[in-house]
Amino acid sequence: EFACLDAFEMPKVLEVVREVERRFNQRITKVFIDINGSRDVGPLWTCVDRYEKTFSPHLLVIKSVKVRNMLQQCLAFTENDEEDPVLRLMSDGCSSTGRPGGDE
Repeated sequence: EFACLDAFEMPKVLEVVREVERRFNQRITKVFIDINGSRDVGPLWTCVDRYEKTFSPHLLVIKSVKVRNMLQQCLAFTENDEEDPVLRLMSDGCSSTGRPGGDE
């Protein structure tokens, strides 16, 4: 079941979700968010955080040009890559959570 509504209007989203869960007697496990246009990434991450905390979905898909463009500029590496001096230099000052300032 798909519903077309503003992903940022949580009261309306919750209303629709409750109705769907009641009708099918199942909780929502998959969320698809299509950002029609190009919303800024900051407010979008706030929205995603709300969805994760509210629904704890097994799958969360976001269709966003700005997110795609940002992710295309990212570099993923594993703990095995820490031996590479270039990658180690790139990660200096970041914690294992990816935030500056250590693991506190």
